[in-house]
Formats: sequence, C-alpha cells, structure tokens
Amino acid sequence: MPTLLSHYPEPGGESDIGWQAPTYIVSSGTGLHLYYFLKEPIALTPANAKGLKEFKFALIDMVWNDDTSRLKDKQMQGIYQGFRVVGSASKLGSRFPVTAWHTGPRWTIPELMVGMDIYKRRDLPPLLDRITTPLEEAKEKWPDWYRRRVVDGQEPDRWHVKRDLYDWWVRRLMREGMTYHHRYFCVMALAIYARKCDICEQEMTRDAYRVWERMRQAPDYREHPFTEDDLHAALTAWRDQYCTFPRDTIASMTAKPMTPNRRNHRKQTVHLARARAVQNIDDPEGKWRGRPVGSGNKKQLVRDYVQNHPDASPTQIARELGISRPTVYKYM
Repeated sequence: MPTLLSHYPEPGGESDIGWQAPTYIVSSGTGLHLYYFLKEPIALTPANAKGLKEFKFALIDMVWNDDTSRLKDKQMQGIYQGFRVVGSASKLGSRFPVTAWHTGPRWTIPELMVGMDIYKRRDLPPLLDRITTPLEEAKEKWPDWYRRRVVDGQEPDRWHVKRDLYDWWVRRLMREGMTYHHRYFCVMALAIYARKCDICEQEMTRDAYRVWERMRQAPDYREHPFTEDDLHAALTAWRDQYCTFPRDTIASMTAKPMTPNRRNHRKQTVHLARARAVQNIDDPEGKWRGRPVGSGNKKQLVRDYVQNHPDASPTQIARELGISRPTVYKYM
C-alpha cells in the first residue's frame, strides 16, 4: 500500500505509472480497490449502461497489470458490483475496518481514457451523446411498442435458448473448477444460463449445490470459503433482466474464455454439410464416425453406482469404477 500511495504524493498529483490517479484508494482488508469519481453524473440509460460497462472493463484491463497485481486472472466486474462501505467491517472483521485514502481528483470519461490503448479507445461505444426519444414522440412513432411496454406494462421480449447451453456450462464448472476470485460470477452465470434456457429454479439450485461441492474440493477452500449465503446471492441472477448478458461479458467476469464457433458466415446446415464432405474425403471408409472402437459410455455405470451408493463422493466413485473424476462429474 505505501508503494502504491507513493505514486500519488498528493490528491491530484501527477501519476508516474501510466494511468490517471484514482479519486480514492480503498482497502477492503484483503484487497485494494480504485475509485474513480466523475465530475458530472451520467444518466444510467440502457445504452449508457452498456457503454459504461465496456469502458470499465477497458479501464480494469489498463490498471490491472504485472506492476499492480500478482494475480494473472483479472477480475472483470460490471458497473453494478456492490462494495463495502468505508468505515464498516472488512473481510478480516471489525478490528480491520474498510479504509480509504484520498489520492486524486474527479474525472471526465475522456480524461480517464488518456493512457488507454488506442485500439481499446476506438472500440468503446460513445457515451453522453445518446439521443433519446421523448415518450410522447415514441407513442406516435411506435404505437405497438407504446401499448405493450407503457400501457400494458409488459416486460421486454427475450431469446429462449436450448438447454444444451446450460448443460455445457454446468459440465464445464464441474470439470474445470473455478478460480478463487471468480467463483461468484461462475455461479451467477449458471443462473443466467438457467433463465435463458428456461431451466426451473429447483433444477438450477440442485446443480448449483453440485458446483458448490466442487468448489469445496479446492486446496485453498478452507482459507477462502464460499458460503451458502454467497451461493444464494449469486443465484439471484435467475431473472429475465440478466438474460441480455453477452457471451464476452460472461467470459470476462468468469475468467473462462469462450471461443465462438466459426461458420464463415454460413448457415449451420450448410457449414456442417461442407465439414462432413471434407471429412469423407479425408477418411472415405467413415472410421471417423461414432465413438472409438472399444470405448464405451460410462453414463449408466456411474448412475447405477450413485443409485446404489448415494453417499459416495466423486473421488470414491472414480476410484471404485476405475474412471476419471471428470467422467464422474459429467454423469452424476
């Protein structure tokens, strides 16, 4: 902390580390948080909220580097992330209250962009220049929208996705686990995908407890526990308004990259037909189809064992059946 403060000898002083001085630096007990206060408030319209989120991600990407943190996985947190009130108890207890240091002035968005990579600045959506349509004018332009949203009070429509996406995310969490600083957002993403895929709350909660059990196997879990209250707090994202979270945002917040499927602008049916045609040329005998010879699906084997031994742990099941723990997690 003294080293970081030495870069800002007085509030508003010049920084020597390549980015603007935060208005306050806050210690929450186990970590440091940089607070940038704006000179003027920004209306939190849906369009501005998206722009501010992307701007905050770019700011975190600039500030979080090898000189400021030993953690390689950056914590990309949205603009609605809660924080501990200065003066309240920190994570270490009431003996160590949350403490703040005044280190810089208030800023404008353009001022905070100074020092930001030119390509990141170019890709950021514009802020403060959004043109909003007055409600009376919107009533004339879009009468159907006005009736549904304003008169009838209907919620905005959303996409309904096949449950394959949800099942894939649960399998991934069970197989890969979660890094300490991203556990909350991994469970939050589980709730978001459950809502997108129309998974009922009971099934989502049951799977969340499986994920929680997976967390508890981490070597550092006793030192950094994830409580049942934390689990239920993350599951409150099971709401329609969270369904608009894009893939890139979830990937950043969970530290789990998601590479999009490449179709080269073709429809899925055309893309798959071309891929199979190439495969048939490479392997005219068709040996590439199906499971490898001699292999078998362990699904029924695992489920039969779980039914007969409901209290068995994943490690015990893997040992008894002679299979890997990821295979056990996949079919439990």
